[in-house]
Amino acid sequence: TEIYTLSLHDALPILLWKAILSLAKTCQTQVFVSSHSLECIRAVLPLLKDNESEFMLLRAERENGASGITPISGDFFEAALEQNFEIR
Repeated sequence: TEIYTLSLHDALPILLWKAILSLAKTCQTQVFVSSHSLECIRAVLPLLKDNESEFMLLRAERENGASGITPISGDFFEAALEQNFEIR
């Protein structure tokens, strides 16, 4: 749930992302995370800087009644976060 962000120290979401990335690399697997929390999404920014190829944002969108997924590669994901674009 998203409630965890209300009670955690500011550094904990970053540590959580580091642990997820480390585990995914160790296990050679993909991890899919779903979140509406911009705080949670922005917490990945420090890790993107040296790991752009390890991340991709899959943005769900609806246009003219049709649903779709727009993939955003790690380098564009990083740029969007740095420029405060709405990516949720």
